[in-house]
Amino acid sequence: MKSIAQLEKELHNRRVCVIFGLLAIAGVHIADLPGKWHETNYIAWLYLGIIGAVLVGIERLVVKVSKRDYLASSVLSLSVLIGFVVNRTIGLPGATGDIGNWLEPLGLLSLFAEAFALWQSLATFLVIIELEAHQEFEAEVFSSRERWVGRFNLIFNKG
Repeated sequence: MKSIAQLEKELHNRRVCVIFGLLAIAGVHIADLPGKWHETNYIAWLYLGIIGAVLVGIERLVVKVSKRDYLASSVLSLSVLIGFVVNRTIGLPGATGDIGNWLEPLGLLSLFAEAFALWQSLATFLVIIELEAHQEFEAEVFSSRERWVGRFNLIFNKG
């Protein structure tokens, strides 16, 4: 079992990885955005939604540690990953030019960033669960110890 200090360090490191993964997702979509305005307008709007969601997600991850935020990061990363796979397999309405185009450099970067952010978000979620369980156990032991010390003082100090 890892100590609380080890878990907190791992939480910090994974948090940074999630933030960089989300930044990479936003960066890829910002780089591809100008071309989407000319090809398929609604995909450009989807890109703006992804970029906005990433920015909100990063803000939440920087401000606090919440399992909900890491689950949201996981869902966002998985959604973008699924969109990429759909775009490359059956295509999106009005945008079938990328079907089978798996080796496009920006697409590969996107695929890597989405998978990395998903992996790190889920791993961070598990670290938080482990850390919470560890802290609850220590709090329970501490409160039990405090009760015994209080009883001891009540019995033997009588004052």
